Amino acid sequence: MTSIPAPALDIASVRPLPLPIAELQELGRGRSGVVYVSHEFEGAAVARKVFGSNGLTKLVQLLFLGAPNPYVWNEDAIRCAHLRREILAELVEQWFDGELYVARSHGWAWNHDARAYELRAELVDGRPPNLRHPLRMNEQDQMHTLSTEIMPKLQRLLIESGFDGMVWQAGKGNPVALNNFLLEVGTEVTLRWAWIDLESGVPALAALNPLALFGFYLPRSFRFGRPLFDDVDTERLAAYLEQRGSPRDALAKVEELGFRQGRWKSQPRVERSIGYRLARGDLREDEAAWFRARPFRWYLREGSAVLRRLPGSIARRVEEGLRRLARLPWRSAPSSFVRFFVSQ
Repeated sequence: MTSIPAPALDIASVRPLPLPIAELQELGRGRSGVVYVSHEFEGAAVARKVFGSNGLTKLVQLLFLGAPNPYVWNEDAIRCAHLRREILAELVEQWFDGELYVARSHGWAWNHDARAYELRAELVDGRPPNLRHPLRMNEQDQMHTLSTEIMPKLQRLLIESGFDGMVWQAGKGNPVALNNFLLEVGTEVTLRWAWIDLESGVPALAALNPLALFGFYLPRSFRFGRPLFDDVDTERLAAYLEQRGSPRDALAKVEELGFRQGRWKSQPRVERSIGYRLARGDLREDEAAWFRARPFRWYLREGSAVLRRLPGSIARRVEEGLRRLARLPWRSAPSSFVRFFVSQ
């Protein structure tokens, strides 16, 4: 693996927090993991994003990244997620003067139950924007405000400051990015938005808008030398902050981000694959060292394991699909169908 010198001023991310001691309430799930609510951080409720990878998402990650979701197993990757939120929390507050803010990170930890890293962030008391409705056109169009004012401005400023890979989560060509934003409860008159999800589940190569794909994502991917996955041009970001007269601690965070990102992104594919199994406890250190010297044997081992698990995985998914169909409230389907067309 390429050797990258440590930064002159190491401002290592928040140390791992205590492990969970109680059952957690699930808030939601997406391509990158599951979010729970917890009350362990100094008595205040926090959102705990436990990273994961499965199904088609995992296949895409293996194809383009060489291993499942790096936030699951790579310490440098989870530290980068923490640092990006730290830096962007300050910038977004300045850019939008309180109209939009970032759910701050309180730290990261290894979750032994999930065998994955988790990020602990500010819990936002909010909801998605109202959908557009032909019978309620006189009401404030929250969806229009978010999609045509907030998100385009955020994307422009992210690109300007060097957060090229972050515009995917901010909605540039991303068909499901609206889910990454919430309208804070109690701010119906003067809208105040929260950017709650900054970590991608897949590389930014599935843009719904072909202009975004061929005009931005592919050229940027060639420039970085890899598919964009939350990448930051830290040199451009440092210059941007210096021009704005940002304090030294902000520049130190950028330096740390550059170091962690460089070490994470420079790993060869075989090292990522082995690193994932090692972190998850599926491999011993001596076994990992043996396979590093024999990459062909490693890929043969992983390929054989996939073929052995494939029939059982297909059967489980079919069974799960049938169970979900059986649980659907068929009797209330007609009334639900009507509510779908008359409710925001």
